[in-house]
Amino acid sequence: MHQYQNQTNSSPLSRYFIFLIMKKFIQIVFVVFISTTAFCQNIAKGKIKNTQCQTYITKGDFLSKSSRFSEAIIEYTNAININPNSIDAYYGRAIAQYYSLRFEDSKRDLDFVIAHVPSCDYSYYDLRSRARVGFHDYQGALEDINKALAMNKALDNYLQRASVYLNLGDDKKAIEDFNYVIDNAKEDRLKMAAYWGLGNYYSFSEYKVRDYLKGINNYKKALEFADHEYGYLYKRIVWSYTMMIKDKMYFSLTQNEIQEEGCKWLKLLKDKYAEEINSKEGDIYKDFDFFNTTLKCK
Repeated sequence: MHQYQNQTNSSPLSRYFIFLIMKKFIQIVFVVFISTTAFCQNIAKGKIKNTQCQTYITKGDFLSKSSRFSEAIIEYTNAININPNSIDAYYGRAIAQYYSLRFEDSKRDLDFVIAHVPSCDYSYYDLRSRARVGFHDYQGALEDINKALAMNKALDNYLQRASVYLNLGDDKKAIEDFNYVIDNAKEDRLKMAAYWGLGNYYSFSEYKVRDYLKGINNYKKALEFADHEYGYLYKRIVWSYTMMIKDKMYFSLTQNEIQEEGCKWLKLLKDKYAEEINSKEGDIYKDFDFFNTTLKCK
């Protein structure tokens, strides 16, 4: 009996080792518990941050769609302050900055997006091209729009490239792109934009062509494809007739024929945009004194 008790009862040394083992085990459990709790808290904080970030982006998107771009920029910036790597926030802010005419800021945000997205969407390059045009970096704009076209042969990109070529003085390539759109577009809005671009090329003095009659013909073609009346097209037709008189460039028409046509289109413009004209606000009203004085409309 005594021998059996000696075998079953632990010695003081054995009990001490058991105590140390249990203590170590409890310490390990406690550390694991604390670590797990901290990890879970960090995940929760991360989820909260992501939720807050997305909330700001959603607000920014809503404001941008409502053309409230200055407010949208604030919301996107709030999102970036929470998550400095949010591509959606940078891209959203780039769009809002572009429409706020903050072209260089827009370009900087797009630089970040393009640098951090492994396979960029063509729209990133398209928008950066437009932003570059805004601060007259036409060569950079051409490089970007060519990258966009390499990814997507969208006809809108050809229109963008045509306008860039015009600013670079490459008239031939610009006209080729405009005509490519006219020949291949199925949507009226694209044909309208291409004819409008050609009208600007021939009529606007900045391009030094001043073939006003060709400009007028292209503006009239643009109107044929317009889904609603465009006051600016009417105004540019009147402008072109007026400049023919001013510059004494009559082409195949007589001065009286030019005055008659110019006054007819000026009356159409006045009739269609009477409310805006009477308010004497906006670009439609601007230059009316010049038109009346030069064309001598009755």
